[in-house]
Amino acid sequence: MAIIMVVIFGITQQTTNAWRSTNSRVEAIQGARAAFDTLTRTLGQATLNTYYDYDDLANPTRYRRNSDLQFVTGKALVPGQVTQAVFFQAPLGYSNKASFEHLDSALNSTGFFIQYGADPLRPAFLDSLGSNKPATRHRFRLMQFFQPTQNLSVYADTGSTAWFTGPLASSDPPVHQIAENVIALVILPQVSSLDGSASPLVSGYEYDSMKDATSSPQPATAHQLPPLVEVAMVVIDEPSAQRLGNPATAPDVGLDGLFLDSSSEAKLEEDIAELERRLSARNIGYRVFRTKVPLPGAKWSS
Repeated sequence: MAIIMVVIFGITQQTTNAWRSTNSRVEAIQGARAAFDTLTRTLGQATLNTYYDYDDLANPTRYRRNSDLQFVTGKALVPGQVTQAVFFQAPLGYSNKASFEHLDSALNSTGFFIQYGADPLRPAFLDSLGSNKPATRHRFRLMQFFQPTQNLSVYADTGSTAWFTGPLASSDPPVHQIAENVIALVILPQVSSLDGSASPLVSGYEYDSMKDATSSPQPATAHQLPPLVEVAMVVIDEPSAQRLGNPATAPDVGLDGLFLDSSSEAKLEEDIAELERRLSARNIGYRVFRTKVPLPGAKWSS
């Protein structure tokens, strides 16, 4: 009987551990899927409200595209950013003031990026427990910048990125976590060809709708939304994140040298395949989410 009980206990313990590990992986993937859906759905609502105006009001010589809004992607838009980020405006109707709550189509500034750091949801009272306090969890996190409509500052900061860098640097930034253990976010603006294929609009993942917008002639990207944006997101499971330890600085997850060159879609394919190879070699469980998001607000003309 004792031998049988020991065998049963061992089987039960193994089953419990396997269930916990599997459940943790499933929860991580479900959370990442919900975050990816939020990102792509919000990105699909991006707008620029492009219009034509004189190039010089005092001495006009031609019409050119103009917009007070901005669509920006890049590799170094936020301090501590991992891979790419994207920032834009969309009619999301979000406000934290009752007097604005029924303006369902009011404009918001929003954006998505990855940072590595301490848990932003950690209760402050834990730090008062002294030597008994639990360790702070450091993880890769997908964050969303989401500015209430009454604080919209893009019109005051035309021509710069201060409309999101300023609020992000404030003591109470309008940003929240939407998923943990997201280690890579790739944002690739594209344009569709007549044969149905898609071509990158930038060579280094850097897209700015206001860049060189006052030059003559204007570049094709000036005051225009990209018609298509390819989005790839890589998430690792919590057991793998725990095996990476809990360092205060971002651990190496195999991103070095990747997602820097966007001159062709083949390069993106190579980088994703290489990251998968590196993660598999280190026995890190992962999932790649990927899709192409059409932007109905784009009125592209070359």
